[in-house]
Amino acid sequence: MEDELPRVTVRMLARAERTCPRRLALDHADQRANYGANRGYRIRSQIEADARLAHTGLTAPRAEHFRPTDDLLEEERRVYELAALWYVALFGAEPVVVADVDTNEMETVAVRTGVRLVGGAGLALESATGERELRIVSIGDRSTEELLDAPSVRFALLRRPAWTRLGVVRVVRADLLGGWAVEEEVDGARCWDEWVAWLHERIGAIRSAADKGAPRAGWECARCPYIAGCRALR
Repeated sequence: MEDELPRVTVRMLARAERTCPRRLALDHADQRANYGANRGYRIRSQIEADARLAHTGLTAPRAEHFRPTDDLLEEERRVYELAALWYVALFGAEPVVVADVDTNEMETVAVRTGVRLVGGAGLALESATGERELRIVSIGDRSTEELLDAPSVRFALLRRPAWTRLGVVRVVRADLLGGWAVEEEVDGARCWDEWVAWLHERIGAIRSAADKGAPRAGWECARCPYIAGCRALR
């Protein structure tokens, strides 16, 4: 039954009204397609995985925790090495430990909402003194929203309901290409209903905008995984 639930990603939540209706509908239905390589995603995923491994115990990250895998291209390797340097520079002062191992998988089933939340959810961490932190890293982040309004932040918090609702959490968003980080504290228990209402509103927007029969040619076509057979390009 869970496999039949439609999927929702950060991209859909953020761009439902600006996305081609056909692509949105097929993405929401989890239609299988051929996806091209997303280099930024590959590098970020590896950095995040290495960081999670480094924080298996109460540890501060060090350079030796980060080793690029052999499948990275030369330019990807250089970006990875820069990202690793920035991760250690930004976060190397305080030992923390992963505090929410259950959300390491790539999806959370939101049964009451009737969707699967699919995508990375950052790192949920805890310090030696019990302070909690949600750490979200990116490679070349161009988002302009206020920190707690960012879809990626809300998505990550919503993917771990039990952990989020424990109380105050420091949310940190860091870009490991630009070498910057911003942070803000929020009470997850107090804001939970607001975030759920936002999620329902955005899912409504996705469902309203999604239409397999209304393809729209535009800037997305070059990277669309459903371009084969699209009527808008005939």
